[in-house]
Amino acid sequence: MLPPRLEEELPALRERFNIDVHEDPNFVYLVVHDFPVREALYNRTTTTLLIQVPRPYPDAGLDMFWTEPELALKSGSAPQAAEVMENHLGRQWRRFSWHPQFGGGGRWDPNVHNLDMYLAFISKRFESP
Repeated sequence: MLPPRLEEELPALRERFNIDVHEDPNFVYLVVHDFPVREALYNRTTTTLLIQVPRPYPDAGLDMFWTEPELALKSGSAPQAAEVMENHLGRQWRRFSWHPQFGGGGRWDPNVHNLDMYLAFISKRFESP
């Protein structure tokens, strides 16, 4: 069973993105297909994105995200803070160890922040190397 707030947010997100949902006892994994990245910086225009949503979402915030391992900068090197590979859902992913800093003290606020805001953070991250 999905966290209630995640279940509420998914329909609107699925209007914009092709999202698969995978569950285990601790997390809900969202696999977002064809997520756009900045072509001027990266070696492709889209990537598959993995978001790990804790079961107590939104009380537990979102942190870090993963992409296909093939995503790299145009130069061929790994993006900053994305050198580590991890296995999730039976395959390898490139971990982006980027932690969102939201307004109001920089911490996740479950009364304000949501998955849509987190995707906006990820989009902004893909505007820099």
